[in-house]
Amino acid sequence: VNAEDPFVIWGDPSVGRDILYADDFGKAVVCMLEATEVRFDVFNIGSGRITTVQQVADLTLGFSGHRPSRIMYDDASPSTITYRLLDCAKALNVLGWAPQISSEDGIRRTVEWWRTNRESWQR
Repeated sequence: VNAEDPFVIWGDPSVGRDILYADDFGKAVVCMLEATEVRFDVFNIGSGRITTVQQVADLTLGFSGHRPSRIMYDDASPSTITYRLLDCAKALNVLGWAPQISSEDGIRRTVEWWRTNRESWQR
């Protein structure tokens, strides 16, 4: 959205994470609070799918319409394990919860929100 060029990304493009859109997380919390038969239990809340740093960058740039002349990966920045994926079957089986918003749609919505609200947070 800010049209940085070069576009610098911290870390390795192959690192993968289980990313989840905030609305899906909020709905999972509501399901947990409303589940009266479940007390003091632990659930993994995620998409159950790996999304790489490269995929996030490609989607973000695509939805923003920004075409930088160069993309740079800064691997000098701190990093952790190569990938992290959650098994969210318990949330589905016990709570009936599953994410509804794909990583792609969540990134699109986030770029739209960022574009709409950037003036208010830049003050």
